[in-house]
Amino acid sequence: MGAPENDPRLNPGSFSRNPHAAHPEPFNAGVADDNDDKVSDLPASSTSTSTSTSTSLKDYNRELSSQPGPASGIRKPSFSMAKNIGIANQAGLHIILPESAARATSSGSLTDLRDCIVDMSVPTSQGRPFPGLALRDISNSLVVAGRVSGPVHITGVTDSILVVAARQVRIHECRHVDVYLHCGSHPIIEDCTGMRFAPLPSCYVRARLVVPEP
Repeated sequence: MGAPENDPRLNPGSFSRNPHAAHPEPFNAGVADDNDDKVSDLPASSTSTSTSTSTSLKDYNRELSSQPGPASGIRKPSFSMAKNIGIANQAGLHIILPESAARATSSGSLTDLRDCIVDMSVPTSQGRPFPGLALRDISNSLVVAGRVSGPVHITGVTDSILVVAARQVRIHECRHVDVYLHCGSHPIIEDCTGMRFAPLPSCYVRARLVVPEP
């Protein structure tokens, strides 16, 4: 191609005079191949599965819903590739977050849960608390919220048990809830009935879930 006679600009319809050069198919920028924009399935590997279920909250919750209920035992989603932890629209699940979820403690939320057990304490036990946590519309459930360095907003929780260690706690519109609580300030409780409070269980105090006093 270095010689002038091999310059394709001088030879319309040909890429080269070099007899050894192949003649590739012309590229048409206006017509895409039929398979160019088709979405194929991800490879069936543990890494791909973890990424697809952890980085997308919507996909993760759909996967939890599609799996069998209590018969499948305890779920331990890693959230290792996610930026936050969010569990929503679930019923009849027992979920324990493992240490690999510590990277996702930038924020946390539990929403629309029924008949569930959720333990979020493990990822926050080694000095990575949630800066904030929201618990909303939860019924007949046990939630161990772990350590929270900022506020916990508890709204619309009924007939449940909560274990919370936080700087600040705001409780609104809750009924018949037992709260095992350590709070760095006076909790704010509004429009609630049948609430009962107790200190954190000693096992969680020993596990360093208590937030230091300011």
